[in-house]
Amino acid sequence: MAERLLLRYPGQAKAWHYTLEDYQLSRSDQVLSPQRLKQLDRVSSPELAPPKEKLLKTGLAGYQEGILSDLWCDVKQSMQGFNTSSV
Repeated sequence: MAERLLLRYPGQAKAWHYTLEDYQLSRSDQVLSPQRLKQLDRVSSPELAPPKEKLLKTGLAGYQEGILSDLWCDVKQSMQGFNTSSV
């Protein structure tokens, strides 16, 4: 999904929390099937390369729930100074 958005909106879309560190924090014990891992062959964006390579080596899924507090902090920080009463 991230790859498709980056390709569809070049220069506008950003890979948010797709770093190697984020993958390691979000990693679970769930082993991905060979079919799921094969889907990564289509990922070519340079910013997705580090987590892609690590995922291929470990074979373990990563879930956003593992980095939810970091995601929420980013959202709160981006909302500072935003007047919600005008929305």
